[in-house]
Amino acid sequence: MLRALTHHAKHIVAGVFCTLLCCTAQALPEDRNQPIVLEADRAERNEKSNMMIYEGNVELRQGSLLITADSLEIKSLDGKVSFIEAKGSPAYLNQVPAIDKPPIKAWARTIVYRVDTEVLQLQTEARVEQDGAIVESDIIDYFIKQELVKASGSTKNDGNSRVRVTIPPQTRTEAPTSGNP
Repeated sequence: MLRALTHHAKHIVAGVFCTLLCCTAQALPEDRNQPIVLEADRAERNEKSNMMIYEGNVELRQGSLLITADSLEIKSLDGKVSFIEAKGSPAYLNQVPAIDKPPIKAWARTIVYRVDTEVLQLQTEARVEQDGAIVESDIIDYFIKQELVKASGSTKNDGNSRVRVTIPPQTRTEAPTSGNP
């Protein structure tokens, strides 16, 4: 029984990770076709390094995607975005993954998206929420192509270095079976 329960718990945790993070990369199909609108107190574009830097109350919107940060850097390669890094106290990401799904909300001191390798990483005081489920860790990585999520704590021994997953209670709407209440 304990072994089955442990096996079941592993599937629940894996499901929570996938629900919380995989959807950020898949988002509403319409989002990719929307213009990206950036606002900040200051903006700088370096043509030689293909780097754009936005600072002060940065807000990036594209369809249902919203990122707010203290600073945001975008690196381009061959005219295409290859790297995005948002930093804040914390930086914040909010996106609706599908019409029938609640939004995914993520916070971290640093949010990095490597377009070429399709890796999204939340660094330092990372937190992801969706539909009452919460994942908290020092580092949360999502490998989009592999649909693989890894969360790891800090190497510091400060007591907050562990991965923490909160799974909300589920409302049971199924009918009881064979005389069980």
